[in-house]
Amino acid sequence: MGIRPPWRAAAAAIVASAGLAACTAGGGPAPSGAPEPSPLERNAPGRAEYFLDSEDQYFRNLAAALGDAPDAEAAQRIETLLETPVAQWLTGPPTDTPRAVAENLRRAEAQGAVPVFVVYNITDRDLGGEASGGSDDPDAYRAWVREVSDAVGDAPAVLVVEPDALPGVPQMDEARQAERVELLRDALTVFREGNPAAAVYLDVGHSRWLDPARVAELVERVDADGTLVTGVALNVSNQRPEAELRRYAEELWDALGRRVHVILDSSMNGASRTGELLEWCNPEGERVGTLPDTVFDPDAWFEHVYVKAPGESDGRCGTSAEPAGVFDPRLLLEQVADDPA
Repeated sequence: MGIRPPWRAAAAAIVASAGLAACTAGGGPAPSGAPEPSPLERNAPGRAEYFLDSEDQYFRNLAAALGDAPDAEAAQRIETLLETPVAQWLTGPPTDTPRAVAENLRRAEAQGAVPVFVVYNITDRDLGGEASGGSDDPDAYRAWVREVSDAVGDAPAVLVVEPDALPGVPQMDEARQAERVELLRDALTVFREGNPAAAVYLDVGHSRWLDPARVAELVERVDADGTLVTGVALNVSNQRPEAELRRYAEELWDALGRRVHVILDSSMNGASRTGELLEWCNPEGERVGTLPDTVFDPDAWFEHVYVKAPGESDGRCGTSAEPAGVFDPRLLLEQVADDPA
């Protein structure tokens, strides 16, 4: 059965652009002047539809909210969401992670589809924020990562690794920084060696958090020889406009001196004035985002996916009074309403 996250609260502003479609993936060629790709072959599944887990409670919540849609346009947007794959968050105990992964992989295989998992259980997760928690200690985290890797095995999958963990490093003291860098390096090594058909994207925040040069420094601390980080995730649970995110990714390529694959969370970037939304937590005026299709393309430099599930709260703030990760039907109806612009 699907796993829903206790939502994390990002440390900086958020947001993103467009309307609402029903999908995942994307791509497009890299700019002609962009750095060359890493010579390292990345692990990745073949081209396939993203897995839509219709048995997940989230989709039941969407169906229940459909009857409360205030007009035909909002109802149509919810119906579109019912056909839009979303990521499954792996957040550690008390959930039986290996069993949950196995169930998702089994159903995905039956569809010939690729599931997206968010690995989200690092020690000192969210630095005491809305989604605080995670593994009790480094050894527990290392063991849990190996459980995830063993459960995925050689099945096709996409893994988004530890939202906020890397861009949060500068907020930590020296000892905790060293520990977190080592834990991320260990996780990436385990997934690279143990999951040959899993595309791995290390979360690096978003375009209003850290300067690309600073992100590149942090990536290089985790991956000094450039053999582990072949993909990065941007905008997870945030709302930056896509054009801004693409420019930011290109600047990150320049700072790294090589291209890496990029996956964008497009779940909350639908407002025409998304770029003006600077509050991170359920900001008034946010709207569900636009996705070009529902296909994972291993050759695309840019992929799009709904990492955050629309309707799930960022925390008791903004336009929702629900705790982080809880589905809020009133929040959903705001997110599918007509764009106020």
